[in-house]
Amino acid sequence: MDELLQHEPAVRLGFFFGVFAAMALWERLATRRAPGAGGLAPHYGRYCGAAHRAEAMVEASPLPLVLVEADGSVIRLAKLHPDYDPHNRVAAMAYLQARHAAGEIVTGLLYLDPEAQDLHDSLGTTKAPLNAMNEDVLCPGAKALDAVNDSYR
Repeated sequence: MDELLQHEPAVRLGFFFGVFAAMALWERLATRRAPGAGGLAPHYGRYCGAAHRAEAMVEASPLPLVLVEADGSVIRLAKLHPDYDPHNRVAAMAYLQARHAAGEIVTGLLYLDPEAQDLHDSLGTTKAPLNAMNEDVLCPGAKALDAVNDSYR
C-alpha cells in the first residue's frame, strides 16, 4: 500500500489518460453525430448556414421551401398568405393555434398592435443616453434609493 501511495500522482494520471482514451475510442466507434458534422457543437454553423442560405430562396419563392439537413431534420420555411392581416389579434391567435395543431412552430411578426405605445414612454425613461450623463444623475445617493425601496413596500 505504501508503494502505491508513493506513486499516487502517476497512478492518478494513468487513470485519467486511460479514461480519456476510452472515451475518445467510444466516440469514434459509436458516435451519434452525422458523418462530416464534426466539431464540438455541429449544429451552430449548420443551422445558421441553412437559414442564411434559404433567406434569399424564400424571398424569391411564393411556395413553402423545405430544407433537409445532414442529420435528417427538416426545416420548412414559408411566407404568410398575402391577405394575412397583422393588425387582427384574434386572427393571429387562431393562426398560431392552427399551426400548433399541425405540429408546426411559427416564428416571426404575426401581430402588430396599431395603438401600442413606445416602450420608453411607457417606462418613463430618459431621452438622453446614459453614457452622456454624469455621475450625479446616474447615482443620486442613498436618500433616492431609500425612496425607491419604500415605494415597493
